[in-house]
Amino acid sequence: MINTLLLCLLSSIIMRPENAFLDRYTLIPPLGIVKSIDTSLRSVFAINDNYLLVFEKQRFELEKTVRFEKNIHLVGYDPYFDDVWVLTENSLIRLNALTFSAQEFPLSTTVSAFGIGQDALFLDGVADYRLDKRTGSLQKVFEFPGNLTWRRRTTSAEFRQYPFLTPYYYYDDPEETQQPFSEFSITTLHSDGIDLYVGTDRYGILKYNTISWNKERFVYGPLNSRIYRVRKFGDMVYFISAQGISVYPQDTRNWRYQRFAQRITDMLPLGNTFLFSVGNRLSEMESGVMLTVGNTTADILALSADESHIYIGTRSGLLRMEKGSRTPLSFGPDRYAVYSVYATDEKLYAGDEFALYAYDRLTHTWAEIVPLGIKDIIELKGDLYLLGLNNQLMRYPLSHDMTAQDTVDWFLLPYFNVYDIDTDDDVLYCASFAGVYAYEPETEFYTMIHDLPSLRYDYVFVVDSTIVAVSQDNLYAIPVEYRN
Repeated sequence: MINTLLLCLLSSIIMRPENAFLDRYTLIPPLGIVKSIDTSLRSVFAINDNYLLVFEKQRFELEKTVRFEKNIHLVGYDPYFDDVWVLTENSLIRLNALTFSAQEFPLSTTVSAFGIGQDALFLDGVADYRLDKRTGSLQKVFEFPGNLTWRRRTTSAEFRQYPFLTPYYYYDDPEETQQPFSEFSITTLHSDGIDLYVGTDRYGILKYNTISWNKERFVYGPLNSRIYRVRKFGDMVYFISAQGISVYPQDTRNWRYQRFAQRITDMLPLGNTFLFSVGNRLSEMESGVMLTVGNTTADILALSADESHIYIGTRSGLLRMEKGSRTPLSFGPDRYAVYSVYATDEKLYAGDEFALYAYDRLTHTWAEIVPLGIKDIIELKGDLYLLGLNNQLMRYPLSHDMTAQDTVDWFLLPYFNVYDIDTDDDVLYCASFAGVYAYEPETEFYTMIHDLPSLRYDYVFVVDSTIVAVSQDNLYAIPVEYRN
């Protein structure tokens, strides 16, 4: 019995990047469940959740990420055609290993494994089939040839072939977790004769040399893609999610992280350590243990600091604490939630639910300067750019005289629902409901970054000449040079 499969064009396969060979942006995958691994002479292919990850084999560095809008289970490399085959719940997807052009072969039967032959793919499932690579035709078979390279889920018997992996799970190092002895199980294995690749559940991918048994570990993404706060200190960027804090890699492609037992709301560098806000507590980490160094009467929303003080925005006002002290004291705006604090040499700015306030360090006085709720403050080329709670963008000149009460010197900028802002000291980047835009102060024009998908982005930041945009489900990265 011969069934003809329809050959679906790339446009019918929902994947990002839509054209992985030509699109300039890359996807940053979260640290997930590695389901399947295969290798070619030059690459390592791994399925992580619903992402296909492609690593350069010698350097063991992530080169390409493709995300599918469906569950994917197995990956297999085809050396005869230089293709990568990906098995989903209802189809087989064929990707060229160089260009990543894609074809989809729908399946009407459940498939648990596939064998790669020279001219055909053989499917092992409820019924057994032969898929012709050239025509796409599907033919039922009753036995398989003996010269096939099979790809199937790793079994417990295969795990037991490598007793040095016992007990088949890993622990975080003490400096990586506040929850010691949490087990991260091994989920899949692949050996290419020289190296053994080990996939895990939320621990990354490991590579063991089968001669020396030296081990390499690759952490290819953040703990979670649902990021709710991003902080940048110097050249380091920290993603804060419910699972903990992930550190964006700079000189290496290997991420670092720290898992927390409590939900972190904000963080601040403090000497050789960090100050974390957890609920209404200020805490420091010491040898994997969170130590409370201060308490507030309301939940903490934002942290900032200058040379002598730490500023704490809470749900019931702004507090100030001397460095080295453990006693936060009321300071400035009170009663209402303070979402943002920004310090300069001459002034301190605090944005709460209803206004932006400025504290003059010389006269020790506060003044309301913008009568709108502010959630973010960025300095660029002599101006403050303010993001309102209503997602409105505003500009306020730092040179404005606060004592001139009869003048208004702040401006509303064109409105298109801005959710986050950052700068590279040249332009202002705006994460919006329909893409990322660059606002140029000299021309006062917005330019859309067309090489990023037109999606809603909740955060945007610039680090190491790279624009990183955070959407609800994915992290997108693109070099600054492609801004225009």
